[in-house]
Amino acid sequence: MKGKFVKLGNYFRIIAVKKLMYRLGGIDLKGVKISSDTVLYGNVKLSPGVELRGNVYVSTATIGKNVVIERNASIIGVEKTPLVIGDETYIGHNCIIDGAGGLEIGDYVHISANVSVWTHNAVMKSIRGLELKSPDGRVEKKTVINSNVWIGGNSTVFPGIEIGSFSMISPGSNVDTDVKEKSKFSH
Repeated sequence: MKGKFVKLGNYFRIIAVKKLMYRLGGIDLKGVKISSDTVLYGNVKLSPGVELRGNVYVSTATIGKNVVIERNASIIGVEKTPLVIGDETYIGHNCIIDGAGGLEIGDYVHISANVSVWTHNAVMKSIRGLELKSPDGRVEKKTVINSNVWIGGNSTVFPGIEIGSFSMISPGSNVDTDVKEKSKFSH
């Protein structure tokens, strides 16, 4: 019995130290729940009610109120383009949310498990045989997911796509064209 309390005590110490380090780095965690293995990097702004549930990585992003991000998700923003997630949004397990080309996610969006949202690609680097560090061949395009969208598990959203409000993306879809408001996409 005593061993369980010691482990729990260590857990709370880790969280307290981590929160202090983030606060000293300019990240406000007031009203935010984070796990001990969460990593916040760069300019991260978290609103009250945000839950980062385990092994979550967030870099350079603004996240709205009452957002839940499940285990093993990566939210990757860069300084030059905004990555913004609206209020009351859910991001499922194992998601990759890439904001290198600019990404806006509206309010009340549900992104199921294993979804990838991309705002850049380097396909042309591979086709042309360019080195990874070469800036040539990298395409970056802003992606927009409007409010009240549901994206089914194991889907991929490609760079430069806009998904209209009140839309549904069927599980396993490859979203490579814009999706009109109030529509269902399956591809």
